[in-house]
Amino acid sequence: MYKLKRLSCLHFRNKTLRHQRSNPSQTKILLAVLILVISAITVSCSSKKISEEEGEKGERAGILIKFKGSVSSFSEAKSLIYQIVGNEDQVVRLQQIPQRHNLQYVLLEVKSGTTSLYYRFKENEKVISVRLIPKKEEPEHVKPLTLRKSSLFINEALAAPVKRKPNPTAPNTLTAFLSGNFKDSDGDGMTDVAEKKYGYDPNDKKSFPEEPGNFLLPIINIQGSGIGATLEMEGTGFIVRWKNPSNGYYSLTLLLAGKYQNIGGGLLAESVFVNFSSYGLKGKETLKGYFSLYDKSGFHVKDTPGFNIKLSKPVIGAVNNRIGYTFKNFSKEDEETYREFLKRVWPIMKERLGPPAETFNCVITNLGKNTGYFKITDQGRNFMSDADFVPRLIVHEFVHAWKGSFAFTSNKNWEYDNALSGFEEATGEGMAFEIVHDYVRSYPDDFATKDLLGYRPSQYWSNRTTFYDSIRFNRWTGAGDFWTPPSGATPRYSIAGTTMQIMEKNKKNAYKEIMKIYYDLIEQDPGWRPNRAGLIGLWYDAVPDINGIAGADFVGKMPVFQGHKLDQGIYILNTIRPYGETGDQQFAVCYAIKDGRT
Repeated sequence: MYKLKRLSCLHFRNKTLRHQRSNPSQTKILLAVLILVISAITVSCSSKKISEEEGEKGERAGILIKFKGSVSSFSEAKSLIYQIVGNEDQVVRLQQIPQRHNLQYVLLEVKSGTTSLYYRFKENEKVISVRLIPKKEEPEHVKPLTLRKSSLFINEALAAPVKRKPNPTAPNTLTAFLSGNFKDSDGDGMTDVAEKKYGYDPNDKKSFPEEPGNFLLPIINIQGSGIGATLEMEGTGFIVRWKNPSNGYYSLTLLLAGKYQNIGGGLLAESVFVNFSSYGLKGKETLKGYFSLYDKSGFHVKDTPGFNIKLSKPVIGAVNNRIGYTFKNFSKEDEETYREFLKRVWPIMKERLGPPAETFNCVITNLGKNTGYFKITDQGRNFMSDADFVPRLIVHEFVHAWKGSFAFTSNKNWEYDNALSGFEEATGEGMAFEIVHDYVRSYPDDFATKDLLGYRPSQYWSNRTTFYDSIRFNRWTGAGDFWTPPSGATPRYSIAGTTMQIMEKNKKNAYKEIMKIYYDLIEQDPGWRPNRAGLIGLWYDAVPDINGIAGADFVGKMPVFQGHKLDQGIYILNTIRPYGETGDQQFAVCYAIKDGRT
């Protein structure tokens, strides 16, 4: 999110598994106790055999597995199940299913011999109850009539399931079925493939990403000001700074558009920002000016001698542009966690995003735990953060910051305007997912990798990507204001972000190409500003074809990129809950009033 917006709806947290006792009626029919010892893990499990007495709804009782010890996450419990029941003779299938309106159940099927064992457990329980159910005859597989090209991948209709083999280079169970070579010759946590890709030595443990450091704007002394005033150039304007005397204050006057104009100053002011577009400047002019001294009562005392200010606007998107960061209000531990992640992800961001629009330092400010805020303000110079460590959201916000003063959500003065939120949030959300995918494959045993994979979906991919084609043309998802209540923000984020990911899949480095065209366009025509037609056009220039569809049509026909708030009228809100055969849809009718709120 680029402006002051709440993103609590995007948080995904798995609740701690709590112990729950087994059914007393089952304990009466216990025949034996099987103790499972797993030396490779720190959690012990106990397993109890139950007689094949008729259970609920005619099901035959099976095995009851109870976790003991430090099982603390959903992913850890799943990993233990795989280690307990998975082997070469069994096929393990994991599928989320609902229990009435409770979506916290998970079903694990283990097919062995003539039976299927169904492990079902709730996130809030450490108990996994298992029932033995007669195996149904497998239907004959029908040869697919067609191949359906989906958004991110190709699905073969009715195709037989493929048995996956663990990746021999995977360092943990979370990465066991990810593709790629995870070999790490020097043991520094970064794979050999990643080290070579990002310019490090795979055989030297000391060759590893370092923090980027601080990159502050160059400070230029204004010769002849008489009061030690300085100049700092930015992409959209310049800042003049000075120090007020103890008995008064200064005010700045510049010759602009053929006349002298008071720019700013006062008792509490010791700087002023001059926007190029507000005064018709191109950033290469030499301006005449002077300071006026006033006493505390506002009485004019004198003017300083005249001086010249020579402007030199920095190049937008120059290859040597850099962004650094500093921290504010973080505990030592939380700051260290942030720093270690940013240090590692920075070379990936530089590779995937290209050079930043500007050079500056971003101040990351901790607003406190559970505040739900991850947002960029002040044109990338400030990052307001929740104290929680959410890697994907951190990357999301820095994708926004990478554009500096030139976000897609900008008005004629390069100030924030949410009309084009669909385009801006598409880049933030889509590239964040792409970057964390690269992160996981670069640091497969890293603390942030385990966090990302343990909390998927929502952190490793959008939880609505699987039914992207079913919602991307829904009329109610249109939003010039991305956060038009009632929310709808989650499907909008998913549609927009998935679209950017599809563009990246169809053309390598699509985002970098988009931003290069964008920055060049601004440099060539300083008066150009982001607009819907212009952005669709430059996106099309970067990616002309998306899954066989013209890029302009692919993007332009989706309501989420329409560039204005919902039109007044009746809308059907709908949400899809895809849980295998038991999935469903929910609908509601609403009315959008003039400002787009429903």
